[in-house]
Amino acid sequence: MKDVKTRVFEAAQRFITNRGGKIIETDPITSTIIFIDDEGLVFADVHINDSDSAFPDNSNLSAEYRSEREQYCMNFLQKTEEDCAGHAVRFDRLDFKIFGDKAFTRYHTNYLGLAVA
Repeated sequence: MKDVKTRVFEAAQRFITNRGGKIIETDPITSTIIFIDDEGLVFADVHINDSDSAFPDNSNLSAEYRSEREQYCMNFLQKTEEDCAGHAVRFDRLDFKIFGDKAFTRYHTNYLGLAVA
C-alpha cells in the first residue's frame, strides 16, 4: 500500500490534469508539480495536513520563502528543454486536509501574489 504522501501527490497530479494542466515535471522530494495551463507556467506546491488543525494561514509567507521558490523556478528554467518562452510564471499551492481515507483540497492560485510575464 502506498503511503499518504505518495497518494496525495498522485491525487494532486490528477487534480491538475483534470483542470487541463499539462504536467512538465514532478518533484516528490520538494512536493512540487510543474505544469503549463492556459495562463502560463505554474509551480504548484503540494502540502498535506493530517493533524486536527485547520489549513495553514498562507497570508504572511516570508520573503525568504518567496526567494527560495523563485530560485527553484530559475533553476528549472535553466535546465529544462521545455519551451517556456512567453509564458507568465505563477506559483500555486494545493493543500490537502486528510480525514482517514478522505481528503479536502484547497487550491490557491498565485499564492505568492506574483505573476511575472
